Amino acid sequence: MKLLLDQNLSSRLVAECSRSFPDSQHVRTLGMERD
Repeated sequence: MKLLLDQNLSSRLVAECSRSFPDSQHVRTLGMERD
């Protein structure tokens, strides 16, 4: 299972989540951020 972390959550959580959920991404990494 992959997770897509919302812009309101720290991008540092990706590293923590990747152990249990490989290939998880943050919206900032994917360029999906909104102002």
